[in-house]
Amino acid sequence: MMKLILILFPLCTWATCQLDSKFEYISLSAPVTSFFEQLQILNDTSLKVISHFHPTKGFGGERWQGGIYLPVKKIRSIQAPTVLFFDQSQELRNLLNQEQVSEKIQAVEIATAQKPLATIFSELKEQLIPYLKNCSWQIKKLENQLAQAEVLYQQVEEKKDKVLFFLGEIKENQYPNKLVNNDLFVSELRKRNLFTAYPADSAYVDWSAKILGQFEAKWFVGLSDRCSKAEFKTEGQKLNFCHPRVFIPGIDQVEVMEKFLSQWQKVIH
Repeated sequence: MMKLILILFPLCTWATCQLDSKFEYISLSAPVTSFFEQLQILNDTSLKVISHFHPTKGFGGERWQGGIYLPVKKIRSIQAPTVLFFDQSQELRNLLNQEQVSEKIQAVEIATAQKPLATIFSELKEQLIPYLKNCSWQIKKLENQLAQAEVLYQQVEEKKDKVLFFLGEIKENQYPNKLVNNDLFVSELRKRNLFTAYPADSAYVDWSAKILGQFEAKWFVGLSDRCSKAEFKTEGQKLNFCHPRVFIPGIDQVEVMEKFLSQWQKVIH
């Protein structure tokens, strides 16, 4: 009699990264929505709503106005235990407090202004981990992206050129009303002395002709998001950089910065 020897191999199963199904989720925070997108859980059945303003494709749920435009009647209609993520906002915080949503909604405020990218990522990760399951590998992948960005910084030559970044596209001789001075990827470049910034710590600055005259900038850069992919246009000392996610804090700024620096180094040399 022949003996049939069965060799059993352990069955390897890959657990799927997902949101904890104990809750339903609403993301009115662009960094959170972006984080979910990077984890590939935008279509998780527990994620019910994202903001109308998030440039995200492939989400099949509802989209709400965010911030002060938040539809209060929708908040009042929520019955299931829900986690609501929102970007730092005194107005929205007051609104949620007025509606006394604490019993049915966990409101999680996301603060990113003027923080380094690594800090934003670390804090965001800690805020989201309690609501994630089986996402360690995907998070590690994002951490590797951050490490690669750090290598990129070190390869860029430090310059003392004075640069002004504007919140919006520069059109002929018309400059947008505000400077992006210490926020988004601009703060990362500034921190590493890759250019000389306008001497103010504020994230955004209202400029005047006097400011521009005194600062004597060499380069004027307009930032906008009205494009489907990264675009870089130059005209003398004026540059326009467009990226659909340029104004989203968090992990998106890694790609934004890589796209900007790859073209920026060609211009300044």
